[in-house]
Amino acid sequence: MDIFYWQLLLSFLVGGLAVGILSIWVERTSTQTAAIILSLPTTLAVTLFFMGWVLSPQAVSDSIIAVPLPLAASVFFMFAYVLAAKKLPKKSWSPFLSALLGILFWFLMAFFVILYGPLSLFASLLGYGVIVAIIQWLFLREKSVSPKPSRRPKGWGEKIFRSIFGGVVIGTAVLLSKLLGPLWGAIFSVFPAFYLSNMVILHHYNGASILPRVVKFVPLTSTSNIVYPLCVGLFYPLVGIGWGTLFAYGVAILYLVVLRKGLFLFGKGETL
Repeated sequence: MDIFYWQLLLSFLVGGLAVGILSIWVERTSTQTAAIILSLPTTLAVTLFFMGWVLSPQAVSDSIIAVPLPLAASVFFMFAYVLAAKKLPKKSWSPFLSALLGILFWFLMAFFVILYGPLSLFASLLGYGVIVAIIQWLFLREKSVSPKPSRRPKGWGEKIFRSIFGGVVIGTAVLLSKLLGPLWGAIFSVFPAFYLSNMVILHHYNGASILPRVVKFVPLTSTSNIVYPLCVGLFYPLVGIGWGTLFAYGVAILYLVVLRKGLFLFGKGETL
């Protein structure tokens, strides 16, 4: 069997395992910690690692320019999901329709990047910053106090599904990078798979009222997913994909820790 197929299989297994472990962690922790976990660049890290293995560290570094706008679309996905969840009737199908509306916007943004090509890094970062700042402002305007999750037990079937879904998304990004080029892989690396699976589960078991509390500061903490690829672009060509992944992920975690401390300092830490 060609080595690429083994790489593709490993990307599916490792990505699915990472998503599964973090999803269980989200279920068992406080909403404050859940917001941090949702913002970890986990699927992005696994995807870029395997892209670097399949292609080259330099190819991944060059493709980072395509990340910011689709990432902004992933943040907008949460906004669209929460908005739809609040407006739709409280039916068993509402989480799935909310997810569909959120995903639709993500694909529209991704299609724009694919059709017209990525903007300059500065323009991409500026576009990301404007979109995320607006969504963060809208989330901060939310006045209602949401209850804590009910912590209803989740079946293993749901955990396995989320792991498979995460693995499929990561494997697809690696496959696209091989067949169509690294820009396609970079775009799909920030598909909101982790957001999607966990938002649907939280919504299904706890209702729409829990969502604003969980996602309130995720737009701000999502900036770790900008810090990470920028570090990848710097470290991958210098030290390779192994050490580059460790260094970049370490910087992203340190950034989130500092960000959380800053929010506590300014009196916002009770919701993060």
